[in-house]
Amino acid sequence: DGVVEQHLRKHKEMTDIDAIRVIVEGALKPGRTKFIHFPIFSTSRIHTNYIDCVKWWGDLILSKSVEEQITLWGKNELAAPAAKEAVMVVQEYTYKNASLWFLRFALDMSGRLLAVGNEEGKVFLFDLLSTSDKAYAVINSQCRSVIRMVAFNADASVLVWCCSDSTVWKCEMGGVQRELNAMQISQPDES
Repeated sequence: DGVVEQHLRKHKEMTDIDAIRVIVEGALKPGRTKFIHFPIFSTSRIHTNYIDCVKWWGDLILSKSVEEQITLWGKNELAAPAAKEAVMVVQEYTYKNASLWFLRFALDMSGRLLAVGNEEGKVFLFDLLSTSDKAYAVINSQCRSVIRMVAFNADASVLVWCCSDSTVWKCEMGGVQRELNAMQISQPDES
């Protein structure tokens, strides 16, 4: 098995909704605050510009810069901390017309769907449980503004996004969910 397949298998095992509930309920218990004075790891090898959004995906990291891609990566535990191989890129999810700062991406609760908007009012969806980096765009024909942030509801049946022109848009994801479940993901329209 390759690195991608190992992480995908590990993440599929972690996405059971009951396991998520246990994690969330455990996180809500009061506890002592821990102070960490020094980071255990830092790198500038993934992006060459501003980083405006970062999220955990299992034990890997999804991060986005102004480079029109979201990178799934992790620390290479076998390499020396200062070595070029100290990080490993697992997957890169590319999309167009998104070179602005502060375009935030979102993950659904199951960790399967990744959504990000662009400067033209398009929302790109990626299936993280697929080994493909292909996306398709959910296009709202009336939305022409920069999409600054996207969010899924709890069961990923609805996606909302907000734009620079002060509008909020809502998309019912029923058809998208059926298509993903059938694993029929196509390349976005580049026009």
